[in-house]
Amino acid sequence: MIVGNDVVDLSAARTAARHEDERFVGRVFTDDEAQVLLTSPDPSLALWRAWAAKEAAYKAVSKALGSPPVFAHRRFEVTWDQDAPTGVVR
Repeated sequence: MIVGNDVVDLSAARTAARHEDERFVGRVFTDDEAQVLLTSPDPSLALWRAWAAKEAAYKAVSKALGSPPVFAHRRFEVTWDQDAPTGVVR
């Protein structure tokens, strides 16, 4: 199975300070995810890493099912392994 990835331009104005948008964070991330993101040394980078992980998981599930499910961001939860630099989606 081939699954693509997305590119997030961290220098784009629309990505800046998105972690400060409570409505966006509440819509996309679970309370546990939001806590990790907002206490991260770089909340913006943590947010976009988690976003990309959710997008990749959605694409993988869509391929596996043969059609895309409803994409409810909060249903794809990212957890962080303390020894790994990136999140894991479950």
